Order: sequence, then structure tokens, then C-alpha cells
Amino acid sequence: MEIIEDDPQAVCQHYVELVEQTEAVFVKIALNHFITADCMENVVDCVCFNHNKLLECVVGARLLNRERAKSAVDTAILSAAVAVKLNFSWVHLRKTVEAALLHDVGMFCIPQDIVEKPGSLSNAEQWYIVTHPIQSYKTINRELNCSEDVAQIALQHHEFWNGEGYPKRLTGTEISLEARIIAVAGAFAAMIGERPYRRALGGHEAMKGLVSHITVRFAPDILKAFVSLIGMYPIGSVVELTDGTIVQVLEYSKDAPLLKPRVRIIADHEQKRVEQRKPVDLSGEKGLFIKRALDHYDPESLYQEPNPGIGL
Repeated sequence: MEIIEDDPQAVCQHYVELVEQTEAVFVKIALNHFITADCMENVVDCVCFNHNKLLECVVGARLLNRERAKSAVDTAILSAAVAVKLNFSWVHLRKTVEAALLHDVGMFCIPQDIVEKPGSLSNAEQWYIVTHPIQSYKTINRELNCSEDVAQIALQHHEFWNGEGYPKRLTGTEISLEARIIAVAGAFAAMIGERPYRRALGGHEAMKGLVSHITVRFAPDILKAFVSLIGMYPIGSVVELTDGTIVQVLEYSKDAPLLKPRVRIIADHEQKRVEQRKPVDLSGEKGLFIKRALDHYDPESLYQEPNPGIGL
């Protein structure tokens, strides 16, 4: 269950397998095939055990034709990281990860021509979208036979901190802690994913978008914990340092400044690709810190998925 390898390509392969397992379950749900909650057990356990290693894949990996499953897995990984930071028990962590994986399954109950519409939605079409948390609750509780707790978390994932969310217009701490976490993680995962109506945002762009909604859409304490853990230049992001070196962000240490994370070198200051990508802790490098994000930089494809472009 635990990922032993430290090689980024091997870790990414595990990540791709999680996305494919989730996609297979989603296909069955969309086709109304009979499944139960335990079909996600392997994915839930793997995310709970390995969220720290999988974090860099959330921003770094590119998967074609699996955006919905990727978004679900990304939400689960990010939610697990925040839950562990907040000292959740193992049982509480598993419940949060399960809800994160399944929070958007209600979208399969909505006409797909509405979900995939590239332009703006009519009022009637927007109504369908707003009903999806209720549909998620019904699917999780009645069809998958998950616990009421998991279903309730999914029901609340679009409630806003200021009370202007849906479906019940809950406010502040009326929203469960797990749902508050998934609201932040899910919004970030959605922004870095391709959508019919917009391109995928880079990690830094997405993080700026999240922060702009603090105290309005998201719980301030959860968003602050998310930023301190993932960074304004999120784990997995490709960035340029002040000396021109191109690196990938690996980890933010508790005491280090947010512009001085642990990184993996991709290319030197002359933009020449480095084959042996050694980790460097910027907190110990005087005068060296992140200069800017390279959100759409693809260093000969950091990650390669098997059979690229072929969906289920």
C-alpha cells in the first residue's frame, strides 16, 4: 500500500494508476452499473498512506481524457495533506479522503451536454449544475451505500464561508470541517484542470485565485493551512530561481520562507537540461529563491502517462 520508491517517474506511475482506477469506477457510475463503496477502498488507502509523495504529481502530471478522475484524485490528495496537518485521526482521514474522491459524482446525473458546454449556461442549465451536490449525496448514500457522514460532507462541498453557497446556504462553522477542506482542495484541483469553457490554470495562478476568495468562499483558517502546506508556488510547480536555474518545487518546510522550498533541479542557469535531478534545500542557499512561476513549462515532459491521449 505504501509507495517505497523515491524516483519521481515511479511515483507518477502510481498516481496514474490511481486516476485510472478512479476513472473505471466513474465510468460504471455513469453507466448505472452496480458498484459499492469498497470499490474505492484501494484508492482511499493509497492516498491516505502516500499523499505526501503524490503531492508533486497534482500540478506536475498531465493526463488526457481523464480530467474528472484526475480532479477527484487531486482533491483527495490535497484534502489528505491538509487533514494530516490538522491532526485528523486515521478513521477521520479515511472518511475525508473518501468524500473528496466522490464529492462530484452527482455531475454524472446531469445531462452531459450541459456539463461539457463550452459557452455560458442559461439559467435553467445553471440550475442543473447547482443540484449536483444533492445528486452526489443521493449517489453516495443510496447507491454506493457509503456512510451518512461521507454523503453529508459531499453535500456541503459548495457551501461558502459567507453563506452564499449551495444547496442550503450554510455559513461559517455550520459547514463541516471536512467539507471546508474539500471546498479549498476541490477548487484548486478544478482550476488546474482543463474545462470545456477555459484552459487549465497553472499552480501559481490557481493559488492566487484561491487566496482572492478568503473570508468569502473559503474558511480563512483552512485556506491559510493550505497555502502554508502547498505554497503560493505549489508543490510540483516548475519555477525559475533568481540565478536562472529551472527547478521543480518538492516541499515547503515548516520554518523556511515560502520562497525558499526544497526543490529538484531540472535545468541549469543556461537552460541546459540536468539529467541527475538532485534535490536542493533553498533555505540553506543565500540569495537564491523563487523568482517566477513557469506554469506551462514542459521540460521534455516531466511525466509521461502510458498510452497518452487514450481514454476509457
